[in-house]
Amino acid sequence: MTICLDCKKEYDKKHNKCPIFGSLNREIHVSDNIHVDDFGCEINSKEKHHGKPNKQYFSRYETYKKTGEKVKKERNIDYDNNKYYEKVETLDGKIIHYCEERLTDHINHGSAKGISYIKTNKN
Repeated sequence: MTICLDCKKEYDKKHNKCPIFGSLNREIHVSDNIHVDDFGCEINSKEKHHGKPNKQYFSRYETYKKTGEKVKKERNIDYDNNKYYEKVETLDGKIIHYCEERLTDHINHGSAKGISYIKTNKN
């Protein structure tokens, strides 16, 4: 949510300035949910007026299902900019999986199996 500090009206963040006064003085409200445990951290970020997070990020250690070995997994999903990034590497730094693509192209992978289209916040 973006609020003009001059007229106190709420407007869409896609505008660089207040559509009423043309002011650049603004306040942007965001909400982050951060979870940290022994295995890593997870961050979900959303603007207050959205129901779902518009950005999700996590970095954690887990067991890789294909090999059973411990790995570091990092994932970044940006719904606003239609981006998906994932990297899995062994504890000695060898990359065993890397994916960077448009989120709408990321289908039939992992938890997206069976989903023919992932809706972004822009659609």
